Amino acid sequence: LAAEETGLEVWAVDNNEAMIKVVGARAIEKGLKNIHLAVQDAAALSFDEGFFDTVICVNLFLTVNIDFAASLLKEMKRVCRKSGRLIFEFRNSRNILFVLKYRLVRYYDDTAPYPLYTYDPVLVESVLKGLGLSIVDKKFIGSPFKRFAPIIIIEAQKV
Repeated sequence: LAAEETGLEVWAVDNNEAMIKVVGARAIEKGLKNIHLAVQDAAALSFDEGFFDTVICVNLFLTVNIDFAASLLKEMKRVCRKSGRLIFEFRNSRNILFVLKYRLVRYYDDTAPYPLYTYDPVLVESVLKGLGLSIVDKKFIGSPFKRFAPIIIIEAQKV
């Protein structure tokens, strides 16, 4: 994003310092000046309320349960400006192959964190509504049948 949209100020936040160092090295290699890096806990960000125009969260919800996911969405909402956007993805529990893959992960991948979580889209939409977020767009990835798409990307707006 920082390379494609050089007019943007991009923040990369992760609780894993090693991952932030990897991103930092890539930014230096590409000569990017518009990226800022921070090692932080996504549940308690140090940014002021309304600091960001858009907050994007990738590959986090698969490692947390729905209650923690809701608290992360609440924090994302807090640091997003009024009428700002939150973009995130989750694994769809209506895709039985993904559910089985995640339940069996400990038997075939000892590097994967587990448990891994999938969510029912109706539950995710309910959480968003409860937080005062409205869905602007949904993308269904990995299947021609939206209902069973393994990954769903949601763009929500803070109202």
